[in-house]
Amino acid sequence: MEPTEQRKPLALNSAHAALVTAAALFAAGYPLARAVDPAAGMDMMVTQGMLFGAITLELLGRRGGKLRKKHLWPVIINGAGSAVTCIMIMEGAKVISPSLAAVIVISNALMVAVMTWFMGRKRFSAPQAAALAAGFLGVVWISLERGVFAGEAVGVILLTISAALIAIMTVVIERPVMEAGGAVITRWSFWIAFITSLAIVLLTGRLKFHSMEQTGLALFFGTVCAGAPALMFNGGMGRIGAADAAAFKLLIPVFAFVYGVAFMGEIPNLGSVAAGLLVIGSLGVYQFSHPAKAGG
Repeated sequence: MEPTEQRKPLALNSAHAALVTAAALFAAGYPLARAVDPAAGMDMMVTQGMLFGAITLELLGRRGGKLRKKHLWPVIINGAGSAVTCIMIMEGAKVISPSLAAVIVISNALMVAVMTWFMGRKRFSAPQAAALAAGFLGVVWISLERGVFAGEAVGVILLTISAALIAIMTVVIERPVMEAGGAVITRWSFWIAFITSLAIVLLTGRLKFHSMEQTGLALFFGTVCAGAPALMFNGGMGRIGAADAAAFKLLIPVFAFVYGVAFMGEIPNLGSVAAGLLVIGSLGVYQFSHPAKAGG
């Protein structure tokens, strides 16, 4: 076997490992939302978190790559969108259980798949298409159940809008990540996200220090739940593409469910277990079925 042939599986396995780890870290933000003091506000927590995340990426993510002029608008869209979606997701997660909130948000993976197919960037085999559809069978029902029957419509709306914005940002940032590298794109996106969230708290008059405890939560959010997993996700996406990388987000609600049981006392039921198994199974089928060629 040629050295290049040996490196390809290793690079693919490395990308998959980074994406699974990113999913586990992203999921930690959902139960964290319950610990934020309402008086402090999600916008202030996100502002501090984005600053900590940007600093973390300055320390960890300065390897290789250079931001080009053509990447400026995609990075601005990604950075500003990240700040807005983080605030909306954390607000939605305050009223909906972590696992169900995560399921609604990861519907962006399906949106990414549809968008990349529509743009001609990706083609799917029949098993892959079926797996993606199976992975989202519960999203509509959960949205209806929580929004109509459980009176959590505002949370569902915020999470669904966030999913759509994340899908758009993922597709917009795919090419810049592949061309300039995940590290440089992620780092600049976080600085823009910090500036955007800072502008929000300044305009709303909510720029105020509340407590070391809330700042500690922001530090955890910015470094563990946002900065590090964003760097890992963009790095993995740079190797395998947006559509394939987005499929790993199907693991986020599984991890969120585990965290909910472990740290919030959520009681697992048969439906939750079945949904988790469906997510894992659909991801497995999607990733290990014969991949279709990207593009044309």
